[in-house]
Amino acid sequence: MFTATNNDVAVSLKEGEVISISYDNTDLDSSSDDAKLILTDL
Repeated sequence: MFTATNNDVAVSLKEGEVISISYDNTDLDSSSDDAKLILTDL
């Protein structure tokens, strides 16, 4: 689960599964342009 102290989330997908992602920046001190989504095989 993504929280203020845990900014890593791991999702396991099976072949053919799809995820949808939405980002809502509520931290006015950080730029939304700095947000990154990194996909990698686990």
